[in-house]
Amino acid sequence: MKPAGIFLVIAALALTGCASLGTGSGLTTNQLQQVGEKLLAAEDTAGALKFLTEAEAKQPGNAAVQYYLGLAYKQRGMSSDAILHLQKALQLKPNYPEALNAIGTLYAEGGLTELARESFQKALADPFYSTPHMAAYNLGSLYEKSGDLEHALSEYERALQFNPVYGQAWYRKAQILELLHRVNEARDAYGRAVTVAPDLADAHLRYGITSFNAGDMEAAVFSLTRVTKLAPNTNMATEAKFYLSRIKGATPLSQTGASSRDVFPPGFEVITPRTTPAAETRPSAGLPIEPAPPQSRQSSPPTQGLSATVPGQMMYVVQLGSFVDREKAEEMKKVLEDKGYSSPVIKPFNDNVMGKVFVIQLKAEQSFSRATTLVTQLKGDVPGEPEILKIPINSKSVAASKSAEGSNPVQSPKPPVAQKPAKLHKPEKVKEPAEESKTTDLKEVAPEQEYSGEQTPKSP
Repeated sequence: MKPAGIFLVIAALALTGCASLGTGSGLTTNQLQQVGEKLLAAEDTAGALKFLTEAEAKQPGNAAVQYYLGLAYKQRGMSSDAILHLQKALQLKPNYPEALNAIGTLYAEGGLTELARESFQKALADPFYSTPHMAAYNLGSLYEKSGDLEHALSEYERALQFNPVYGQAWYRKAQILELLHRVNEARDAYGRAVTVAPDLADAHLRYGITSFNAGDMEAAVFSLTRVTKLAPNTNMATEAKFYLSRIKGATPLSQTGASSRDVFPPGFEVITPRTTPAAETRPSAGLPIEPAPPQSRQSSPPTQGLSATVPGQMMYVVQLGSFVDREKAEEMKKVLEDKGYSSPVIKPFNDNVMGKVFVIQLKAEQSFSRATTLVTQLKGDVPGEPEILKIPINSKSVAASKSAEGSNPVQSPKPPVAQKPAKLHKPEKVKEPAEESKTTDLKEVAPEQEYSGEQTPKSP
């Protein structure tokens, strides 16, 4: 018996005036039930059965006692006896949503899919059901096991409407979205899962991997490292370490044996959007920077040729993304084009471990303020953290920066900045709700206390 459970049982016995765990003599049916509940929550199934059986002997028509006996036998692994007592509870109280949800999980485990579905749906139909997210989650799990992903997704979303901080439901929703190839939405859902359930190792693993694939290395490192701490010496930890090693092995081209002079001419510089050159970033007093018109978010290219510009003047190229797969870079390029950014170009970047990765560059600008305006617009339209490449205008690199992919593309001397989701922040620890507790499947106090019955399919 767990220490916390022992304390609860002692407290319950103190309230009932019973000095010994060996007998329930002198206790009322309600007191016997309460002690049985506490022992069940403390995972002392044998002790719980003893007190609950005595309560049944005193009052066989008590629906709550029958319900808890069903949970106790379920916890003991005796499904037939569990179903028998839950059926008795429902005979005594037909609209007993906690019992309907519990018996539904047993039907599902036994392959009685239709009976399970009917039980969950009937529980959800009760407007007074205090934890409907459990039945919705279990119904989603049932649909998922049968291969009906759309209905499964719908039920997981319904569970989250009932309880937005239900971490397991966020995780299962993300799994379904991945199977449906809705990768960006899946990553967002994994992020929500690890935020509301920071100890959910499975969700951290998938969030770390999807962040890695999206180029958000900061989020990837955070969650993958968390996996190694939450589930050491497991296959999950091994997989997390594999991706961490790939991230740590990603180095700029200048560190792979090639000289940066072979890639960039003197004067080339990578700056962040927060860098503020003195001459261009401060608009006139009282005149805010006006965003580009909606029909074209990309500023028009300079009309004058490079030869007509002042020697030493700079060009600014906005760059974003870091994609391992070119296909994902193409998807991002299409998103940019659909949003009105003209002629985004995909450029390769050599990595000594991951091989070739891809970034996206927009047309060069002569004004830093135009480039920073583009960065601001990009942050509102797509995930990721854009950066600005500062290039001398009289350098050959200007021609390279404006050329099509495949003709000596400009490459950054440092790893491309990882993308960050527009609405996600680094996961913070949020206290788990009672139903997320891993110490017991019992979620409520009698007569509402219930078994969650989470049947989690294997991760894809």
